[in-house]
Amino acid sequence: MGQIRLTGLKAGVPIGFMAALGTFRHAAHIPELGTVELGWTPHAGQWCASLHTTEPRESEAFVKLLLDRVKAAGDRPEFQWSEAVKTRSREEFAKAARPAIEVASAADHEFADWFAAFGSELVLKNDKVESTPLDMTVARQQFLADAAWLTTSLATPDKKVGDALNLASFQETLFGPWKYAENQHSLGWDPSTILMGAFTPKAPTAMNKAGVRGAVWLAMESLPFFPCVYQAGRLATRAFVREKRKLSFQWPIWTQPLSRTAVQTFLAQVPDMKPEEWNARGVAAVYSSNVYKPNKYLSSFQPAVLMG
Repeated sequence: MGQIRLTGLKAGVPIGFMAALGTFRHAAHIPELGTVELGWTPHAGQWCASLHTTEPRESEAFVKLLLDRVKAAGDRPEFQWSEAVKTRSREEFAKAARPAIEVASAADHEFADWFAAFGSELVLKNDKVESTPLDMTVARQQFLADAAWLTTSLATPDKKVGDALNLASFQETLFGPWKYAENQHSLGWDPSTILMGAFTPKAPTAMNKAGVRGAVWLAMESLPFFPCVYQAGRLATRAFVREKRKLSFQWPIWTQPLSRTAVQTFLAQVPDMKPEEWNARGVAAVYSSNVYKPNKYLSSFQPAVLMG
């Protein structure tokens, strides 16, 4: 059994946890790694993600395999059907999702998983589909168009240095430290990169972004772990907890390596667990990040707190 410690993916940051799930989802489809499970390992005072594989690989080899998978994926139909989710009508969303439902099977349901994560045609907001709370895009940002652009960016070699820049972005993402040197918006998932335009002479749209492309892309790739459903007249999303008007994202940390199915079950169960049940159920820690909404347009994650 091999182990790849992803020391750049820290448990205490929403984007770090999301990127770990996205990495895990792709790693599970890389044949050279064999069977892949995800766990968390103590590192530098908190937890970092750890991939457990039946076929051992060194970290540099894993980064290369990941980039090869990105490049081989080609066009991503889940990102091509619209520029955004929240601008689509119920009929448009259902029509786009229909092929995903028709081809879904026990062996191939990735496309359907994406549409389940985007929202539900049963829940509307201003006569448009209400998208997942992970869609924190606003103004010029377009959730799906931005995801498609980022995918293309990471799959396209530079004319001068080839794959070096994209390999470096994934290397930084997975093993750290994050330098935040790329002009990449973190889509509201990284509390440390929120642009406080009200306290600067520039509008946020005119300010350079500070992010890590590989981290944002891998976080986007975690969406299939967070399906949306219609519940009590509103949108409910796995791992999100609503208490009155407060919405929070809660995620567990576990040390025993788990399969994808087990991780999905864990994410669904932990918000309903009592703290006294955590230890017996294999939960090492639980983090929570409130969704900050200063107005009806903006939203982002606040710094996470350790619940236990």
